[in-house]
Amino acid sequence: MPVLFRVFVSTMADHNHAILAPSPFSSYRAVSFDAIYFGDATLDRRHTPAMLPWLMAGVRRRSKGHSVKLVVGDQMLTAFRTNDMYARRDLMSGRSHVPALFGHCLNAITRFARIVHHPACFSYLTRPKSDSLFVCHVFEAKDEMTVRT
Repeated sequence: MPVLFRVFVSTMADHNHAILAPSPFSSYRAVSFDAIYFGDATLDRRHTPAMLPWLMAGVRRRSKGHSVKLVVGDQMLTAFRTNDMYARRDLMSGRSHVPALFGHCLNAITRFARIVHHPACFSYLTRPKSDSLFVCHVFEAKDEMTVRT
């Protein structure tokens, strides 16, 4: 099971067992990972799970990506831009508030997938409401071991 998925599952299962990894981006009892965020795509009802690798490849082709820090904690997965000039200025000035790029409730994350030809590339699906469409968020980990099984 990939490391990120194990963290999602273990954090969802029991919030008190999340690993402590202090960082200016994270709160107490949070785990953080460095990644490149390529963007997202909305899946319509015709998409099947077998189509997910092609969808992920399309998202990767559309964007150069942004460096982010993914923080798993407090029942949320939150992404913070790490190459944002304002975020760097805030960190250098001693202010710890860095605005989040996005945050997803762990209960809204439904699937985790990888691309076979790009082992560091992964995605997850979110579905904020039961009647809404799935959204696929595509990332590439800076360390392949983060997403390896």
